[in-house]
Amino acid sequence: MKFGRVIPAISLLIVICLAANFLVQAQGMPHAIYGVVSVSGGQTIGNATVTLKNSRTDATISTTTDALGHYQADLSSMSGGYQVGDVITVKAESSNGALEGTARVTVSGSALDECNVFVSEKGVVSSHSIYLAVAICAVVAITVILALALSRGKPPVKASGKGRRRK
Repeated sequence: MKFGRVIPAISLLIVICLAANFLVQAQGMPHAIYGVVSVSGGQTIGNATVTLKNSRTDATISTTTDALGHYQADLSSMSGGYQVGDVITVKAESSNGALEGTARVTVSGSALDECNVFVSEKGVVSSHSIYLAVAICAVVAITVILALALSRGKPPVKASGKGRRRK
């Protein structure tokens, strides 16, 4: 077996596979985003409005959850289509408008992507946001403490001019 013929054949196969992948995406093959809309305690929210927005194209589609809080939407129905790697923001709102939540999913190469959405009362800060704020404050505080500790005992640096600081 000669390797001189194998390498070009493999290269041609790779090019054909890449072209086929591009054509599949360009033709708007079905790609479903599915999930469950629920509150943090696990109770599902039926009849909620679910809106999916492609961050690359700004195109949106909407659907409604069933009685058990499940939804499914086909991205091929979005104007502008979709591509693998697109970030889809999924926003859910209860039928009475009192609960809302948002989640994000990145479109994969498979035909299905799961994106569950947890909703809470409008205007109520979720516990995840509180944890994030506390973590950011802790990092800032530690940085300031370390900067102060490292700067002790060192003479201040002059902004301009020559020479050393006089005593």
